Amino acid sequence: MPYKDPEKGRAHQREYYKKNRDKELSKRLSPNGRAIQKKYNNSPKGKATRKRYDNQYAKKNPKKRKAKDYARQHNLRGTECEVCPSTENLDGHHPDYSQPGWIITMCRKHHNDVKIIQRNLLEAIQQANILKNIIGGDYYGKTESI
Repeated sequence: MPYKDPEKGRAHQREYYKKNRDKELSKRLSPNGRAIQKKYNNSPKGKATRKRYDNQYAKKNPKKRKAKDYARQHNLRGTECEVCPSTENLDGHHPDYSQPGWIITMCRKHHNDVKIIQRNLLEAIQQANILKNIIGGDYYGKTESI
């Protein structure tokens, strides 16, 4: 059902998905559902949608895009995980997007572990900054006298 207001359309889609989550997941995860998704992804409409989202991502994350493109062009990913000896499901990890040539090759398991650690560290830093603003001092309890 088309909506003139895109926000109302998205809200409708979210509500529909919440009500029919199990049905939608079973459709997507079934062999037939994957075939339908693959057919859509290869259709002109699917390719246009993918391109639109890729362009939005590039605008929102220019450093990430530049680092990924650099790594792809220069084939910087190694042939085995730098944490374990695995040679399957390898990912390239950019510790710092401002240095696109610095890539650590890891298996998917270790790459996901690193991302979780980074996310937790970022959350801890954000919480510490919130506390710092609340108590008005630095992390070690030193506060200025009023």
